[in-house]
Amino acid sequence: MNKRVIFVLTMAAVLVFAFTAVATAKYAGYAADKPYLSWGGANYIYKAITGDTADQLSPHGGYTQTSVKCVVCHSTHRAFTTRTVAEGIGTSSDFKLLNGVGGSCAQCHAAWGASPSDTLVEIGETFSGPHIGAAGSSCNNRGCHGSVHGIGVDTTYAVVAKYNLGQDVTTKMNEAIEAGNVNAAITTTATGDAMKAYATGYVCAPCHGNSSFSIATKGFANMISLEGTSAMASGHPSASAGLYGHAPTCEKCHDMVGVATKSTAFPHANRGIDVYQGRFDLGAGFQYGQPLENAPLVEGGTIVTDNTDTTRYALWMTSSDYDDGANAMPVAYGSDEIARGGGGGYSLQDGVCIKCHDTDPATTRMP
Repeated sequence: MNKRVIFVLTMAAVLVFAFTAVATAKYAGYAADKPYLSWGGANYIYKAITGDTADQLSPHGGYTQTSVKCVVCHSTHRAFTTRTVAEGIGTSSDFKLLNGVGGSCAQCHAAWGASPSDTLVEIGETFSGPHIGAAGSSCNNRGCHGSVHGIGVDTTYAVVAKYNLGQDVTTKMNEAIEAGNVNAAITTTATGDAMKAYATGYVCAPCHGNSSFSIATKGFANMISLEGTSAMASGHPSASAGLYGHAPTCEKCHDMVGVATKSTAFPHANRGIDVYQGRFDLGAGFQYGQPLENAPLVEGGTIVTDNTDTTRYALWMTSSDYDDGANAMPVAYGSDEIARGGGGGYSLQDGVCIKCHDTDPATTRMP
């Protein structure tokens, strides 16, 4: 056979195999169907490396050579860029090897993020509310949460580490516990509903200094500032140690439920999100802040946000008469009282109390 023909046939074969390799190539990372490494995947690899059987508590802080945490957020080979095909090298912004642009926290903790985790909170893409900022832009700007890397987070309390809370929370809780604001559910190792509510109160206190928070024992009083004057004030228990079947926590009152996470939206977004009409079945063992699958939603509908004041929900609360959970409506700032369940900006309604303190003997959950 002519050498030139052999050469041509050889090159053709090389090209065929080259195109075959390109056509069948796939992402050779942890899993082909994942944008990058999930938190579940990180724990799987961590256990395989260390032989440990327990999941790591949080991706924030505690980095070691075997923790497999950094790449959950930082996409070494799949980092986001603003560069277009027409632009030259070096024209994109530096997003620090993150797998998405915008609020870094939202990329994991918003349902619409680049790499949503199993721990989601309600975050509006355009509007969110006073705490979290647009698109999750102010998660650690207001002192609620610490550095995304966990730097400076005191691990005295497991709940502080779990939710990456701001440093001042530990100091305030220490002072309150020393003063006697404590019960059996308030410990350094607890992370359940009561302890979460207790810590949340002291996260809120620096900005909401004219209110009283985190009452763990009946009759306890916190120091507040009332029109510039220091005073002692008690309040509604928000961290009961199970004194009632339906124990009070923050989210029992602030019970507006977001559609994206199917859990209570408090204390994050209260606007720019779709929310449910209706209320969870309180008798089905539902733990607030947990997904809808843990308890059925009382028959209701979905209220779609329009990002105006009519869907700027007041205090994350629903209101309805007695046990009429199907008609429980989020209290809104807007004036459309028919569509918003009589909200009209007035959040202090009997309906927000009666939803728990039911007067019907057949359904009474609290005295």
